[in-house]
Amino acid sequence: MKEVKLTTPVSLEDVQELELGDVVYLNGLVFTCRGLFQKKIVEEGLPPPIDTHKINVMIHMGPVVRKIDQKFVIVSMAPTTSNRYEKWGSKIIRKLGIKVIVGKGTMGSATAKAMKKFGCVHLTSVGILGPILPLSAKVREVHWYELGPLEAVWVLEVKDLGPFLVDIDTEGNSYFKKVNEIVKIKRGEIYKKLGILENFKYQSL
Repeated sequence: MKEVKLTTPVSLEDVQELELGDVVYLNGLVFTCRGLFQKKIVEEGLPPPIDTHKINVMIHMGPVVRKIDQKFVIVSMAPTTSNRYEKWGSKIIRKLGIKVIVGKGTMGSATAKAMKKFGCVHLTSVGILGPILPLSAKVREVHWYELGPLEAVWVLEVKDLGPFLVDIDTEGNSYFKKVNEIVKIKRGEIYKKLGILENFKYQSL
């Protein structure tokens, strides 16, 4: 495990050097998206409102933003659950050339396969509070604001935004899957030591 600072646009070489469990901080320009953005890109065939080859880090997030003195100010921001967008994940990577996706939790096998094929990673948030992340980000521009502030595409300038953990690498390996395998093995050892049957199941009262 190592600590890495990535600056956008992120290169293929940058993401290929990342390993599961690495801690990543982001610098440069990133953009946010939720379901409506991905639906419009994948299902409706609309072109993205930004150049995703120059801004190739996408965060599954809808920040809470206020307008103060004609400027947008981020009040709170935290990645949302990435697996909600699994049905669009592989197509978004292929179509937009995304190199880094940031979200909460992880993503499914189809997205992991696309990450291996096209060179992309998924980063998961680790113990981050919503009011803390805005200290590392400011709004540069906003697109598709008519979708509503949460679904709009926010381009953010970030400095050491993180920490995020590499949970899917460019080989399609999954940090969560490996942890689950270890837990399963350890659980079996503990059950055996305590004399608990392997098929034991907890019951709710």
